[in-house]
Amino acid sequence: MIDLDGAVRDFMKDIGKTLRPLGFRGSRNRWTLVTEHGKVEIDRSTRNNWRDGEYFQGARGFMLTQHAIPEAWWRYENFVREHHGSPPLDLDDASVSGPRIMDFHGLPSKPVSPTHLWTIRPDPDHPGPAAHPDDIDFVREHLPWAVETLARRGMELIEPARYLKELLNQSDRQIGDWECIAVLLAEYGPSSALDEAISHLNDGEPDERTEMIERYAAAR
Repeated sequence: MIDLDGAVRDFMKDIGKTLRPLGFRGSRNRWTLVTEHGKVEIDRSTRNNWRDGEYFQGARGFMLTQHAIPEAWWRYENFVREHHGSPPLDLDDASVSGPRIMDFHGLPSKPVSPTHLWTIRPDPDHPGPAAHPDDIDFVREHLPWAVETLARRGMELIEPARYLKELLNQSDRQIGDWECIAVLLAEYGPSSALDEAISHLNDGEPDERTEMIERYAAAR
């Protein structure tokens, strides 16, 4: 038997064992890969006591998310910081964020979703905080695949122009999509596509963010 907290600790170690050969570094809550093309983060959040909408007293649960930050977006964020009088941040700084638009796109749903709520319930057949063996077996079987899937998806998204291409392939674009498209297109200098993206930004209510993107595009 293994207790619930011990099971979670073991699975956090397994996540690290999957990610480290891919170049990720980190701990049980965040693992990070930094390359010349950008940064990928795999984050863990805690979701205890719930499984498929049902409450289980004492259950341990966690979710994993992937966050891809193209290097071009990081440069834009530093442009904004400098405009406001703040020093630029290194790409590997933990506070460097990204568009958060494509993070959940392109992920498979089978055998499970990589962003599945991994829940380990107490074993009703054993008193104390023993982990349910069925849950241990399920997580052990599927978690390594899910972790690697999230990591490789993030690595794809920071490949040169990949994030931009996938955004452009989205049929229903919102204002946030156009912001990211304009920033990423600015890498390639003036173009009709960049003009179109900025035009879509100006269709909405003018604000400081839209103005900043226009300034950034002009500076590129």
